[in-house]
Amino acid sequence: MTFNIDEFNIDLGETSIENLFLDLFMPLASGDDVKVYLYLYRQVTKEGNGFKFDKNIISRDLNMSVDEIDLSIRHWLEEGIIKRELKPGTKEYSYSFLSIRELQLGQKSFYEYDQRDDNPKSFNENVELFNWIEEFLSIPLGASTIMEITEFQQETGIESELIKKAFQYSFDKREKKNPNYVMGILKNWVVDGIKTVEDYNKMIEEEKTRKDNMKKRRSYYRPSDSDKANKEVEQSPEMENLIKKLREKKRNLSDE
Repeated sequence: MTFNIDEFNIDLGETSIENLFLDLFMPLASGDDVKVYLYLYRQVTKEGNGFKFDKNIISRDLNMSVDEIDLSIRHWLEEGIIKRELKPGTKEYSYSFLSIRELQLGQKSFYEYDQRDDNPKSFNENVELFNWIEEFLSIPLGASTIMEITEFQQETGIESELIKKAFQYSFDKREKKNPNYVMGILKNWVVDGIKTVEDYNKMIEEEKTRKDNMKKRRSYYRPSDSDKANKEVEQSPEMENLIKKLREKKRNLSDE
């Protein structure tokens, strides 16, 4: 079986793809992954660097869902031949195609994909969070505390609002505002699967239900009718006279 390239009479443009991609990476990728790579590469070649993609348009053009497109992009991030960088002051990523030739020759390094960064927090969002904490504590935060909170948030993906809830919870329940103590609360929450404000509200509701049940179990004992009757017998004149005589007898014995 042979193939030939016909001569082109009309030039509508072309996109040059590295042979190393075709030889090394394409055979191990799924059809959808290859579609997404070639589509995006072609658009960047046509529109130039900095071209802003609309995932809905890509979804329409490739007949793929947005989630499927994200999975394909993640595949190439994991392969290390596409890299991404978070734009300062935003939650948007900038993506770049890396030269596979330079990667293979060691002139560049393969991109190291970190899945923990899939839900980035914007600079403005973190500033708002740290401003709130400093106002709550009435003292400025140290650089080490800011770094610890930032890294913990990136590793776990917890909401900024949940961090605020942890500070408030620590003060309301334990009368403590120490950031280290609050971080301990947050770590325990994450272990228990609490990562959102919705999870937090559910926890608070469960705590309230548990306390209500304890109050019911600790309700005071109410004497039955038979107990009341016995008490009336004990307080009858006959019983009082008997008790008086026993006490007098006890005193006489002690005097002897």
